[in-house]
Amino acid sequence: MKLSERQENLIRQIVHFHRAGKAALIEGGAGGLYSRYSTGTIESLLKRGLIRYANSEWLKRGWRNPADGRFHYSTYEVEIAPKGWDHIYKIRPTIT
Repeated sequence: MKLSERQENLIRQIVHFHRAGKAALIEGGAGGLYSRYSTGTIESLLKRGLIRYANSEWLKRGWRNPADGRFHYSTYEVEIAPKGWDHIYKIRPTIT
């Protein structure tokens, strides 16, 4: 599966959290000052099935600046799905 550089970096970051035994809390937003990854990058991996929400009761949480009410970022609690691990270890499905 062909992924963009941003998607590959995000996958590596989530794996880093998993190997450290921590929950992968990924901040997504418009990019820049308040978030490391764009929301579109995170949601594209969710749609492809490479990652999934780790906690179904807490899909994503956001933060708004109380001064101006602008939305700055969402925090996603995600984990690598089986399809994502296959991508990481370069396992190709066999056709039977």
